[in-house]
Amino acid sequence: MEPETKRLYQAFLVLRDPDEVRKFLADLLSERELQSLEARWQAWELLTQGLTQTKVSEQTDLSRVTVGRADRVLNNGKGMIRVALQRLNSRLNVNQCQ
Repeated sequence: MEPETKRLYQAFLVLRDPDEVRKFLADLLSERELQSLEARWQAWELLTQGLTQTKVSEQTDLSRVTVGRADRVLNNGKGMIRVALQRLNSRLNVNQCQ
């Protein structure tokens, strides 16, 4: 990875909370791109909960093609969507128990 590119990814690590990350992404992406990213994230969460692609499409207003791609990424991608979801769920569960 090029050092200049690596700094972009490191920038996410220095942000302090979800609000800062959203503002950062709003600066980087168009509003439409940001909304699309948020909808895909919702699709991944619903898919990992066992909802069918049809149900996910209905709940997110994403096309079946987009939900199908999200499902393929979830099952055949680099695996980091599942890692992020698992870590987020673990962190949220720990916080709820405290």
